[in-house]
Amino acid sequence: MKTEYLTVIGYVPAHGNSIAAARLGRREGKGFVYVGKAGTGFTERSAQTVRERLEPLMRRTPPVAGMRKKDTVWVEPMLTARIEFRGITGAGLLRHPIFKGLE
Repeated sequence: MKTEYLTVIGYVPAHGNSIAAARLGRREGKGFVYVGKAGTGFTERSAQTVRERLEPLMRRTPPVAGMRKKDTVWVEPMLTARIEFRGITGAGLLRHPIFKGLE
């Protein structure tokens, strides 16, 4: 497994004031490139805590140009998450990402 610190750019909401997944970006130049979403690694409590930290950062537009994900709440790219993953696909997305916590 590899570990990388990536920016949380959005989340997929879930019931119980929780999240189903964190959308992730990697800084490239002055912007961000979408690298995928981590939907595993959360406990019930950590998913609620992450949502509590992300809700004040909500924004209307994605921080990555051209992104369209109707299930996503976009946030200001201010929080970093530690993510473990097996590799990167040919399209530049994380393979089997696991959320390990906010930094």
